[in-house]
Amino acid sequence: MAYTEAERLKRHERYIRNREKIKSQSREYYLKNIEKYREKHNEYYQRNVEAMRVNHMSWARSNRKRMRKISKKYYLKNPEKCHARRALASAVKRGAVVRPKTCSRCGRIGKIQGHHHRGYSFPLDVLWVCVPCHVLLDGRANFLAAESALHPR
Repeated sequence: MAYTEAERLKRHERYIRNREKIKSQSREYYLKNIEKYREKHNEYYQRNVEAMRVNHMSWARSNRKRMRKISKKYYLKNPEKCHARRALASAVKRGAVVRPKTCSRCGRIGKIQGHHHRGYSFPLDVLWVCVPCHVLLDGRANFLAAESALHPR
């Protein structure tokens, strides 16, 4: 539907006058239908996961200063977590810890991650699990629907 310039200006003025009401109605509708929005997001992500990864990497390369700032902020907020991850990565690289090819929870072959099940105080004590199992073990509830679609039991 194409609007003339006069119609477009009239609609914009009406929006400006009622901005707060429209925003609150939009927010209310979103909260009422949050599951529908999450489902749409998960479907979009599954269809475009590779393109999203490429876009993110491109953005990160062109925004190095900002990425450094974000990383530093994360490290200052989570020093124990960062230390544990670095220690595990270093141990894997040295060969002191061997990353298995299969998930220790379900046996799936794929990208295997270390899950610090006893906490970050024990950096080398990990369960080696696939991404969907890691999501389940961490209790990230909003990803459970996507996990069940990706990784049926």
